[in-house]
Amino acid sequence: MNRRIALALLLVAALGTAGQAQMGIHYGVHFEKLTAASSGSNWHMGVGWDFDLNDRLSGGLDVHTDMNWTTVDDYYYGYSTEYGERLKVIGIQYRSQFHFMDNDGTSVYLGPTVGLRAVKQKIEYGVETPSFFGSSTYELVRVEGKGMVFPLGLRLGLRGSMESGYADLFIGVGTYLGSGEPFTTLAILKKESLPNRTFFQVGLNYGFGW
Repeated sequence: MNRRIALALLLVAALGTAGQAQMGIHYGVHFEKLTAASSGSNWHMGVGWDFDLNDRLSGGLDVHTDMNWTTVDDYYYGYSTEYGERLKVIGIQYRSQFHFMDNDGTSVYLGPTVGLRAVKQKIEYGVETPSFFGSSTYELVRVEGKGMVFPLGLRLGLRGSMESGYADLFIGVGTYLGSGEPFTTLAILKKESLPNRTFFQVGLNYGFGW
């Protein structure tokens, strides 16, 4: 239910700007870590929609996914257990921006941003079982857990005019709202595999406006 409500609010906010004249669509990449573990690539790619409300106000809506295309291969060591971790992420982000100079040219902006991340955490770990004959059998166990966090923060960027091709270089900081509970409820997980409480983003978009 929380996911449906959040998506509905973001959609309503975006549709409310549909009548604006200056718009653009973009492709981009950004860096973002949802846990402290080295769970594969922390780069995300996506597409989005940008719009100008007036000379100083703009906004946008982004949809993105992780770039973790390989299998689980990053391992962490606990007391006597090793495990591998990989995160899969689908996210959506809405933002509102105030430009410090007219946005019909290159301008610096700052504004709030809110979104959601649907996360799937894939864990692999080995279980060794001693046998009666002095040898052991080894079994690889795969577990998947799901969760959701809601990033809320500020975004600072440098964007070109949307009259034709434009670039948007940005950084973002804030907090992840949510339960803070592990995505996967396994006792072997170290604290590095738990959801982060804060986030840092850096990214670059390139788009075309009309």
